[in-house]
Amino acid sequence: MLSGWLIIDKPEGMTSTRVGTSIKRALGKCKLGHIGTLDPMATGVLVVAIGEATKLIPYVTKSVPSPTSPDEGTCLQSFHAPTSPDEGTCLQKEYTFCVKFGQATDSYDADGSVTDTTQHLPTSLQLIHVCKSMLGPQDQRPPCYSAIKHNGRRLCDLARKGQTTLAPIRQIHVYELEPTLLPDESEGVVDRACFRAVVSGGTYIRSIAHDLAIKAHSLGHVVQLRRTRDGQFNITQAITLEKVLNLAHKGYIGECIVPIGAVLGDIPAVSVSEQEWKDVLCGRTFPIASANKAASNEATPGEAVPNKGEPSEAVPNKGEPNEAVQGIVQVLYNGTLIAMGHVTDGVCFPRRVLHPE
Repeated sequence: MLSGWLIIDKPEGMTSTRVGTSIKRALGKCKLGHIGTLDPMATGVLVVAIGEATKLIPYVTKSVPSPTSPDEGTCLQSFHAPTSPDEGTCLQKEYTFCVKFGQATDSYDADGSVTDTTQHLPTSLQLIHVCKSMLGPQDQRPPCYSAIKHNGRRLCDLARKGQTTLAPIRQIHVYELEPTLLPDESEGVVDRACFRAVVSGGTYIRSIAHDLAIKAHSLGHVVQLRRTRDGQFNITQAITLEKVLNLAHKGYIGECIVPIGAVLGDIPAVSVSEQEWKDVLCGRTFPIASANKAASNEATPGEAVPNKGEPSEAVPNKGEPNEAVQGIVQVLYNGTLIAMGHVTDGVCFPRRVLHPE
């Protein structure tokens, strides 16, 4: 069974679901999912999970909780930069986008209907100051035209039927926001400008553009949007959908698939013995030792630890000593990712067992 990740440069005019459907049709019978929906008008990085990789989506879209957090796979509510290897932050994404000022639309982008207009346009200097004011943690209300669900139905589907429902406010973080294309005259008004943003996962760039225009005492909507980075994947690693479909047709799709465990970053790894591997496949728990103990033994990342009747050794990804492992871990056998687990009080509970080919 084919398992791994495809980093797609999504073309304009296609929904993310349609991209996935096209790939699934080309590959035949397989499980498939994607991380981070892109609007039809948007282009750029779309991470597609194939086969067993679909089980890892919750671990890629969420950060690793700190050791004191009991919740697996939830985003930390603090938005400061990590101060230790154990502390996570929400997945960061990078975008470039262009805004047309003077008009507001119901979808906050060019695909929507104009709802209001104004003759007041911002100056370049205003936009620079507004961008600086929008940095940091903040509340955001996503557009009514979004994939967020209300009572089991997507808000965009309700909006198209005239049933406008306000999306719930969410916490986001804007790490970077800067103009990339402005007129030279700082006092001259601007009817269109382009920006670059680095934001936390779950942030709507359309809402960023909408709020930015209002803060500049104007109105505006997105006319161009491109995701240039999603977590650790950037646009230079992405390949076109056309190329993926051609490779799949020729039987060479494996050439562009990223290995299943390559997206897990600095999540600690636990190497298990053969007996414990069998336990994991059956969903049974097993005890582990601290990484400090592992660091003093011969165990290294990706190596199986001989079963001598002792607890398995927790091996940090980089082979460095660590505090007692707690929280989300990768479970490895002979260097192969076999499961994602959660360690509590020295006991590992398998949460997602993988069965790669």
